[in-house]
Amino acid sequence: MSEENSLQQLIKGAGLFFLGTLFIYLMKFIYRIIVSRYLGPSDYGLLSLGEGVFNIAILLATLGISSGVIKFISHYLAKNKPEKIKGVIIASLKFILPTSIVISALMIIFSNYIAIGIFNKEELAPLLVIFALAVPFFGYSNLLTNIFIAFKKIHYRNQLNAFIRPVSSILIVILIIILKGNVYLIAIAFLVSYVLSAAWGFYLLETKTFSIIRTKIKAVFELKKLVSFSLPLFFSGLFVSIMGWIDTLFLGALRTSEEVGVYNVALPFVNTLTIVLASFGSIFFPLASESYARKEYKKIAQMYDSIARWIFLLSLPMLFIVLFFSKEILGIIFGPAYESGFLVLQVLMVAYFLKIVIGPATETMMVFHKTKTLFYINSVAVISNILLNFLFIPRWGIVGAAVATTISILIKEGTIFIIIWKRINLVIRWKEYLKYIGSGLIPLIMIYFLRFIRPESSWLLLTSIVIYLILYLVLLISFSSFTEDDVKIIEMLEKRLTINLWWLRKLMIK
Repeated sequence: MSEENSLQQLIKGAGLFFLGTLFIYLMKFIYRIIVSRYLGPSDYGLLSLGEGVFNIAILLATLGISSGVIKFISHYLAKNKPEKIKGVIIASLKFILPTSIVISALMIIFSNYIAIGIFNKEELAPLLVIFALAVPFFGYSNLLTNIFIAFKKIHYRNQLNAFIRPVSSILIVILIIILKGNVYLIAIAFLVSYVLSAAWGFYLLETKTFSIIRTKIKAVFELKKLVSFSLPLFFSGLFVSIMGWIDTLFLGALRTSEEVGVYNVALPFVNTLTIVLASFGSIFFPLASESYARKEYKKIAQMYDSIARWIFLLSLPMLFIVLFFSKEILGIIFGPAYESGFLVLQVLMVAYFLKIVIGPATETMMVFHKTKTLFYINSVAVISNILLNFLFIPRWGIVGAAVATTISILIKEGTIFIIIWKRINLVIRWKEYLKYIGSGLIPLIMIYFLRFIRPESSWLLLTSIVIYLILYLVLLISFSSFTEDDVKIIEMLEKRLTINLWWLRKLMIK
């Protein structure tokens, strides 16, 4: 495969993945706005605690197998070995379904102990039971999603994650609100959305992707190799998930559910920043795996460099906007009850920006089979996170939780990036990054005085953001911030969409 073809696949796949992921986060955002405003900080905090326990449970249920599926299916597609592809799919199904059912049962059995013994919140127990019932359906639908990614059928992944699940949950939640339902009925909406997603995913796998029931191909199983690759990812993933939820869980154990609710409008908000990395990273992984199978290591470095720059370029405006308008954003979108979390929003925004701008470093470690190294790094990071949360939350509450998360992210992502930087001989284009930063900072000065006209005005906030983004784009063009690779991308888009963007190419090379 030529460099141009690889880049073309990257653009096509990342575009579909980005649009799908953008829609997922948009739907999640709408869902959280509706639910947080309806329930208030206290009940929304309980729902967030239930979701935190659920996320730990699903990692125990899947044991990292889903990520291994992407790696091995992509590898065997490159080698043209359908019998091994079938073996990977069947083996992963036989592995995940029983473990999901066992974890679900254990979560139900110990729901009272978790709710009362750990969090001292009796009303949490019924929520945990509802979330537990969703575990097997998540395990199955998540596996199917990764199978579709491996086959580069991003549109099927989008159908499950970007349409079936979020849209159904929002529609059911709206109905529950009309009927004046409680937090437990909101959790049931969550469960139903996963059931529908799993059912539609099976149909797409069997009839549109790779039939495991009707096909005559005899499966060749390599379960030992799959498990050997995936188990370190399980422990790494467990630690990553703990890092994502340990602050919420510690807040639930040491502080009030109201504080948990405030923290969990800020945390998911900044987490939307990761859609850029997720969009490129999930497409980069199978393409880089194919390049690794062909020993085309230089091509991996070239793709990494392009992705890292695009991520920085697209994420920088969101960083500055949130830092500048943090209090206004929380007050207007979620309501005055959540404004106290503005400092948390700022701290977490910096942390997650640093997390994603290093590029798909974790995926690159997986491509080079460095899953054990990932495990060690994540172990250190999660232990640091636990200790820091234990020290900071009793003193500083939700701000302490945000600072603990930030320090842990710096430890983890910084270490991984240094390893990858040396492994693929990455060359950082500092001049381009300085142009991006300048283009992002200058418009802030121009819109600084707008915020004093009418604070917490939704129309003024929207106007300021639009003005900022326009100025950012104008300055990027004025500073000649785009490279020849960026122009090639526009040319590929022209061919694919059968449109003429000569004016944009002219501006980019100006």
